[in-house]
Amino acid sequence: MVKLKESLNQSAKLRFNTPLRPMLSQDTRWSSTFCMIHRYFRLLEFIKDDDELADNLPGPAANRRLRKLLEDLSKVDSVSKELQASTVSLLDARVYFDGLLESLSALASHIVLDGKTTERTRAETASLRRFAVQREETSIAAADDDAESSFIKKVEKRRKQVGPPSTS
Repeated sequence: MVKLKESLNQSAKLRFNTPLRPMLSQDTRWSSTFCMIHRYFRLLEFIKDDDELADNLPGPAANRRLRKLLEDLSKVDSVSKELQASTVSLLDARVYFDGLLESLSALASHIVLDGKTTERTRAETASLRRFAVQREETSIAAADDDAESSFIKKVEKRRKQVGPPSTS
C-alpha cells in the first residue's frame, strides 16, 4: 500500500476505477491499522485488474494472514465502538473484554491481573459486593451464530445463557 501511495502514476490509474485511496498507518491509533487493512481488501479487486499495480501486491499467504488479522481487529473494533456508547455498564465492559480474551488469547498478556480474579483479598471482595447490581433481563431475539451477527451480540448472548456472574 505504501508503494501505491508514493507512486503518483499508479495512484492516478487507481482513481479511474474507484474513489478509494490507499491509507497509511497512524502510530498513535490502533484503529488506523484496522481501517488500512479494511480499505486494502476493498481496493484489492480494482488493483488486481492492472498488471503494474498487481506487481506490488503481497502473495496469497500474506493475504490469508491479513484476512485473519482483519477478522481479529474487527472484533476489537466492535468492542471499542460499543464501549463508547452511553448505555454501557461496567458489567457489560467486563463481559466484552472477557469475550475478547477468549477469542484473542494474545491479549491476555496486557491485562493487569493476568486474568486471575483470585488475587483479590476477602476485604476487597466484600467491599465489591455492595456494588453488585442485578441486571434487567431484556428479551432479545435469538441471534444467529453466523458471520453476519456482530461479536458484541455473540458475547451478550453467551452471557445471558450462562447467567449472572458471581460476585464472590
